[in-house]
Amino acid sequence: MRKVLFLTLIFLCGCNYTTTLNVETIPSSIQIPCVIDFSATYCGWCKKYKPVFDVVSEQMKDKDIHFYYMNTSESDQAYNLSETFDISSIPATIFIDKNKIVHKVVGYMGEGTLKSNIKDYIR
Repeated sequence: MRKVLFLTLIFLCGCNYTTTLNVETIPSSIQIPCVIDFSATYCGWCKKYKPVFDVVSEQMKDKDIHFYYMNTSESDQAYNLSETFDISSIPATIFIDKNKIVHKVVGYMGEGTLKSNIKDYIR
């Protein structure tokens, strides 16, 4: 019997909307381009990266791109989802476009680097 995991990802584009994604259908369940930040509250570089991620998501809120934050230390399900995406170090950012993982960056990125990756890998 296959274990089905669910995870709530927090949508950061200026509202408190949350969505639950089924791990078995990720990324095929994601119909629009998105950027997912895998972080943890105990991680120093993650704490430094989160404000950058938040600023870029706010600056790009008029674009058809969703930004998600995933706290891997939140629960076993969150940790398991990070394993599903082959996340072995954090912070890690996954770029999804056309229902495929098109790029992954492990480590801190500045605002310019994050924007450049979005421009290069999403549409």
